[in-house]
Amino acid sequence: MNPAYCPEVQAKRRKTFESKRTALIFYQEPRVNKIDGHSLSVIRVDKRVADKWLALYHPFGAPRGNVLCLGLADDSQIYCMMTFKKSRNPAHNVELSRMWMLPKYHVIDGYDILSSEAVNFGVSNVVAYVNMSFENCLDYESIGMKYKRSIQPTRWWITPDHRMSDASRRQRMLSTEFMLSNGWLPVYDCGQHVYVFD
Repeated sequence: MNPAYCPEVQAKRRKTFESKRTALIFYQEPRVNKIDGHSLSVIRVDKRVADKWLALYHPFGAPRGNVLCLGLADDSQIYCMMTFKKSRNPAHNVELSRMWMLPKYHVIDGYDILSSEAVNFGVSNVVAYVNMSFENCLDYESIGMKYKRSIQPTRWWITPDHRMSDASRRQRMLSTEFMLSNGWLPVYDCGQHVYVFD
């Protein structure tokens, strides 16, 4: 085994990294309202509706390329959402792109219900990239996903109203000097954990 992947080495690297940089951490309001997921209806959500919901409630909004969006809802509100897209990694068929609950709500068994429903749509060999700045690994483990590896923190650019990944900045051919002179500040996320579900 490569020593660089040992949890102790990863933890030491993260501590050193975070002590020298501003970290991007999103505060989540406590989930004080509990709803039994079995009392809600599983729905296949139209991509446009899912994108709007995620833009409102998810720290990074809606990802590009969703092909399957599932939700737990009653007549007027979606309380829990899970979306999938084609995997960027050829070793996996599908990427679990978003897994999120309505702020202040905890949907009991919500993620488990949605992941079971996803199997009925043919979803298998799944990978997920869990952003440690705002997501909880226990949510992924609760649906049977297994930790595979860690990805080092990456740089983001922020203003009070917008966020842009450093990869997007490079794709748009925007220089660091341009970003800084236009009010964007560089910060780093807390890295990602890769989880898989076969």
